[in-house]
Amino acid sequence: GGGAAGGGAAMEPLAVAKFACHVRGVAQELLARRHEVARLRGSADEQLQRCTAAERGLEAMREESREQVLALKSEAEELQKQLKHERIAHADCKAQLEQARAEVQAVLESRTSELERMQAQQLHHRVEMERAQLENADLRKTIADQKALQEACEKEIGLLKVRAAA
Repeated sequence: GGGAAGGGAAMEPLAVAKFACHVRGVAQELLARRHEVARLRGSADEQLQRCTAAERGLEAMREESREQVLALKSEAEELQKQLKHERIAHADCKAQLEQARAEVQAVLESRTSELERMQAQQLHHRVEMERAQLENADLRKTIADQKALQEACEKEIGLLKVRAAA
């Protein structure tokens, strides 16, 4: 142990040699530990740099995703506006059809002969059929618009998932 060091001048030459040997051993161990600490610090710095780079990459992807989501939202808003315009146009057509129907009704009421009444009824049925076709076409367009929007969103989600997994 270190008991011999306290004696100073009284130390035996053999004890001094042993102690010097011990001191050298401790110094070498300390040096080895310092090298190990330096190596570990270097490794930790490398890992930290890799983590920082990965974080930057993720942040860039996140920003890109945010931009894409915003673009999709504005596209959806644009489609909503288009749909609104379509509905307004549809309402105008409906009003015209209502007017035509009223006119057909007036014709039906004003005519007395059976033949004229049958002709007016045929016209009335045709107007009804056109109205049904118009409503069906409008519904089909709305469904197609919604499907297209959904497909675009699903495709975008798929791309984002692929990017996130990369």
